[in-house]
Amino acid sequence: MTTARIAPDLARVLTVVCRQVMAVTHPEQAMVRLRHLALRQESPEDIKEAARSALLELARGNRRLYGRLVHRLLPRARPVDGGLDVLLALLDPAGLQHVHPPWQAFVLAWRAVMAGKPPRAWSPSVQRWLAALTLRQAGDEVLNALLLAAYGDRDLLNQLYVTTCDWAESEPVEMPEGFRAQREDRVRTADRFCREIDLAQGVGGVASASGASRTGEGP
Repeated sequence: MTTARIAPDLARVLTVVCRQVMAVTHPEQAMVRLRHLALRQESPEDIKEAARSALLELARGNRRLYGRLVHRLLPRARPVDGGLDVLLALLDPAGLQHVHPPWQAFVLAWRAVMAGKPPRAWSPSVQRWLAALTLRQAGDEVLNALLLAAYGDRDLLNQLYVTTCDWAESEPVEMPEGFRAQREDRVRTADRFCREIDLAQGVGGVASASGASRTGEGP
């Protein structure tokens, strides 16, 4: 069964079936159908949102499905409308409490989102990951993934630097309660990450979370 030219009422039923039945018995087939439902531009918004929610729930609960979905959503010659939005949602640490994303898929998803979305779209997720690391809810591999995703692109590395310094200086008001950290702890994490960003850019000296470099050279 395909989701092409499907009536809205049937699409709603299919979403429920995929979420409650197929996700258990045939998860990969459920993921394919939900992905099509979530990304079909002609679908009503409520259908796309319900399918997107079910798709994210499915991928966040299974490491293998997470990796498969990321690779299906990566931009190609003709990027899929809405695909980057789903990738960005997959990168939110709040939704990854029960699965450790495959390393390669995690890096590739970050690279695609950073390259295809404006910084204001992905910076909040970066800051939540920094908070998760500070609160010991995540490991150093998160910093490595962010650096690899931005590696070779000076503009992206600069934006990572700015995003990190902003978070260290003032915690965003919209930061979820479970990701709030003390300022001194934020500065400690930010200083470490800024040094790594400087190294990735070939900048000498030691960076600080205030955005200054002791050599006088910075992003």
